Amino acid sequence: METIRNYLEMMFADLTNTAEVKRAKEELWQMMEDKFDEEIVNGKSENEAVASVIANFGNLDELAETLGLKKSMIREERPARRRLSFDEIQDYLSAKVIDGALSGLAVGMFICCASGVIAETELFGDEHYLLGLILLFAMIAGGVGILIYNAAMMKKWDYIKKEPCSIDFQTANYVSERKEAYNSTNAIMNAIGVGLCVISVVPVIAISEFTHGNDKFEAIGVVALLLLVAAGVFFFIFTGSINTGYDTILSVNDPSTVAGDYRKRK
Repeated sequence: METIRNYLEMMFADLTNTAEVKRAKEELWQMMEDKFDEEIVNGKSENEAVASVIANFGNLDELAETLGLKKSMIREERPARRRLSFDEIQDYLSAKVIDGALSGLAVGMFICCASGVIAETELFGDEHYLLGLILLFAMIAGGVGILIYNAAMMKKWDYIKKEPCSIDFQTANYVSERKEAYNSTNAIMNAIGVGLCVISVVPVIAISEFTHGNDKFEAIGVVALLLLVAAGVFFFIFTGSINTGYDTILSVNDPSTVAGDYRKRK
């Protein structure tokens, strides 16, 4: 039945996404199901039943009048859309994982870049700041370098956003299921990010409380705060990039056609 459903979706993919077209698609699906069940009862194998269904209902032009689709079958002129392959989409989603990790790392380095200066000056005096300053510029330069490298690596995927693209029903369903399965992980990562940001003030408060305002120890608390915030932001950016990848792929189809309104199979 999955083969028949995929075939049905391809038949309707370019039609305008109207209530009339949706009704006709569901009506044809019911007819296909009934025919398939009939063939199975008559002793045909599943493959033979599928072939019989497609042979009987596989030409939408011939069925247009029966389904009340004569007007809807007049297709509007639309720009040619690049069909994304399954392998392309898998590679893009994998690239978005790396994109999230590198972007999160770079932003984390920007957040923590001043920690060396803070720690060194407070622990060893204002005249000792050279190593901390070197670390600051090194982390900024490293973060910028990572972002530049990451942008260059992701540039190859610009066409997905800039050019008219499309995906078939089976691929859209696959990406939709992956996104749904990732929702719990996404929620956990966001919760961890929030938790790290919330508890980031704990070291500062605790150290200040137990050391009675000793600047040297408070500097350690500030460094710990920056590290925790950086870790929290990393989780936000990392999981956000993965989610954006799913949303980008699921939005490539023309929203005015049936292909832009794929639903999960029942």
